[in-house]
Amino acid sequence: MKKFLAIILLLTVFGTSKSFAGSTTATANVNLSINASFSVNNIRTAIIMGNVVTPGAVTVDPQTAGNNAAAFSLTGPISTPITISWPATVTITNGTDNLTVTPSVTGNTANNQVASTVLTNPSAGVVTSATVSNPCYYFWVGAGTTVPSPLPSSGAYSGSVTVTITY
Repeated sequence: MKKFLAIILLLTVFGTSKSFAGSTTATANVNLSINASFSVNNIRTAIIMGNVVTPGAVTVDPQTAGNNAAAFSLTGPISTPITISWPATVTITNGTDNLTVTPSVTGNTANNQVASTVLTNPSAGVVTSATVSNPCYYFWVGAGTTVPSPLPSSGAYSGSVTVTITY
């Protein structure tokens, strides 16, 4: 009898259904901005360091080297912040001989190389930021190296510098 009463008591406590009246909802807005893509336009793609006949420093200053510096324009949405980065050094080669080159970059919101600003290299721990306007941002790439003594092998040394634009 005790078992029977215990089962009835359990059914009475747990077996009854509860009904709830009403409900509520929550709404979240979804916001998404799609930025138009950027494009890099090649104006001049070569850094011309010239001919070397004696050891020493060779520099192509992107601000003052004119047509010897590589030149690009970046086209994209106006007022979009960008970050420009490049490697601290690159290697140029002639067969098995190598020289280390240090790239340098200047930039300007106008197509005015001489008035461009020297950009600091993010690979050195500093982020270079700019804002696209006009809707172009212009940048010039130069490089410097020290040709050792005795001179390395004669011939044409070549390599490439990759400049990365992050937006």
